[in-house]
Amino acid sequence: MKIFRLALALTFIHIGLYAQAQIKLPSDFSAVHPRIQDKPTEKSLLKFRSDVDGYVQRNQTDSTWMVSRLQMYWKTKSTDVFIRSGVYDHAEGTAPVPTVRFPGARDNATVYIRPKLEDIQPYEDDPRGVQMINRTKEGQPIEWADIAKTGGNIDAINNHIIRLAAEAGALYASTKQEEYAKFAFNIFDTYMTGMYYRKEPYDLSHGHHQTIVSLSTFEVIQEVALLTNLTSLYDNLFNYIKKKHLVKTVFILTHLRNGRIYS
Repeated sequence: MKIFRLALALTFIHIGLYAQAQIKLPSDFSAVHPRIQDKPTEKSLLKFRSDVDGYVQRNQTDSTWMVSRLQMYWKTKSTDVFIRSGVYDHAEGTAPVPTVRFPGARDNATVYIRPKLEDIQPYEDDPRGVQMINRTKEGQPIEWADIAKTGGNIDAINNHIIRLAAEAGALYASTKQEEYAKFAFNIFDTYMTGMYYRKEPYDLSHGHHQTIVSLSTFEVIQEVALLTNLTSLYDNLFNYIKKKHLVKTVFILTHLRNGRIYS
C-alpha cells in the first residue's frame, strides 16, 4: 500500500506539485483517462509497435524477462543510498521488496557503455558491481565494473525500459489490447514499488550535491524524461489498473485526496 504515496508524487510532479500547494485542474481538463492532451500520431504508434511488439510477445510466455533487466537491488533490497559528492559510494538497509538501483556518477564520462537488453543478466545484484561493456578494450567485452565508474549507464538502462513500457501503455490506450497493458504494468509496478522503499541519497561530503540529488539521479532536472514516461504510463493504464487491480486504484485515489490533489 505504501507504494502509492511515492507513485503519486512522481506521476504528478510534471504538473507542478509542490509541498504546500493545492492543485486545481483547469475547467476543460478531461475527467476521463487517459487525460494526456497530446495524443500520439499514427506514425508514432507505428514506431512504438516496432520498438515493443517483440518484447510484448515474449512477455506473454515469460513475464519476468523484461522486468528482470531493470537495474534494481534485487537481492540486497537496499533502502539507503550514499554518495560522495557526485559519485556513488554504497547502499545499505533492507526493504521488503527489491528496490531501484542508483547510478554511478553525476559525470557521464566513463569507459563503459550499457549492454543491449538481451545481454543484461536477469536480476543482477552482485558485490562485484554491474556488468558493462568496456569500450576501451579490444572486442569491447562485457565485464564487471565498479558502480562508481559507470557514469549514468544504470539510470539509462532503467529509463530505456520505462520508455518501452510507456510506449506499450500508449498502444494499450489506442488499441485496448491487454497484452500491451500487462507488459507495461509489470514494469511500472515493479519499478514504482521498489522506488517507494528507497530513500533520498545522502551525501557523505555534506556538500552542494545534497541540494540537487533526486531518487533516481544525481540531479533532479535529469529526471524529466523518466517522470514524463511514468506519468504517461499511469494515465494510459489507469482504466486497466482499475479493472484488473482495483485495490491499488482505491489506495491511489485515497492518497490523491489526502495529498490535496483532486481528480
